[in-house]
Amino acid sequence: GIDEKELLEYRTLRRARREVPRILFTHDGDAMRRPSQIRINKPAYLGRKVALLVRHPGDVVVSRYYHLKHRSEDPARRRLADQPLEDFVWTERGGVPSIVTFLNRWAEFASERSDIAILRYEDFLDNSESTLQALAAFIGLNSSEREIREAVEFTRFENLKAKEREGYYSSKRLQPGSPGDENSFKVRSGTAGGFRANLAEDAAARIDAYVVQHLSPIFGYSEVE
Repeated sequence: GIDEKELLEYRTLRRARREVPRILFTHDGDAMRRPSQIRINKPAYLGRKVALLVRHPGDVVVSRYYHLKHRSEDPARRRLADQPLEDFVWTERGGVPSIVTFLNRWAEFASERSDIAILRYEDFLDNSESTLQALAAFIGLNSSEREIREAVEFTRFENLKAKEREGYYSSKRLQPGSPGDENSFKVRSGTAGGFRANLAEDAAARIDAYVVQHLSPIFGYSEVE
């Protein structure tokens, strides 16, 4: 019974029927922190299930670059993206080392609790229905195979991309920063490993090497694809 045009607005969920789970989406603090500043506020998650959605750090940092450059409303944040992409990916605030540190902190936290589910962006692309079914079951949604299939079809990349471009969504979270600029759209690329196409081969290889050396293997990014 929820209007899909407002799906990403929390007030919509608060007005929903009681059987709809109450969900809070969070980046768990400022995304543009230095590695030494990254801590998890563990008490904030007491008594709550946590679904941790992760993505390869290379894709995260490139996506972050385009977000700051074309969608951020903070002038100081936008200035961070004035530098070349090859430099930005290693920036002290929010670059690859920060992303890897953040994920490692969560890997440690997940080892302490049984109610933290780790879900990978790549698995939503490759095994959409089974991954969504696992998430739905984890948060307490009683979903049929048909409902899962319909949800996957609705959120296919090309469908979301077309709807954003036609102004279908009322939520600002799914509207472009500049309608004429392809890089300002929320639904921009939707690929796994796309950072390699955005960077020179040696620059992408440097990210791969850092991830293999420093990131917890629990996330499955330790081997270069």
